[in-house]
Amino acid sequence: MSTAFELSENHRTLLISTDPAHSISDCLEQEVGFQIHKVKGKENLDAIEIDANKALHNWKLEHQSVLKNFSILLHISIVRILKKC
Repeated sequence: MSTAFELSENHRTLLISTDPAHSISDCLEQEVGFQIHKVKGKENLDAIEIDANKALHNWKLEHQSVLKNFSILLHISIVRILKKC
C-alpha cells in the first residue's frame, strides 16, 4: 500500500486488493468494497477490493454460453481421442 501512496503523488494510481479480509478498508479507514472508490485525502489514488468468488461467479454468468460450447467441443475431442486408442 505504501507503493500506491508514493506513486499517487505523481501518477493516477489504482490500489487493488483480492484479500478476502478487506484489509484495505481498515487501513484506509474508509469503506472501499467491490467498486472503485476515491481514497480520501489522496487526489490521484483510487482503491477497490475484489471479491474473487463474486468476480468468478459474474464472469461465469457472462460467458456461460461460450463455456458450454467449449465444454461440448472438449467432450467430443476427448471421445474421438479415446476411440483411436
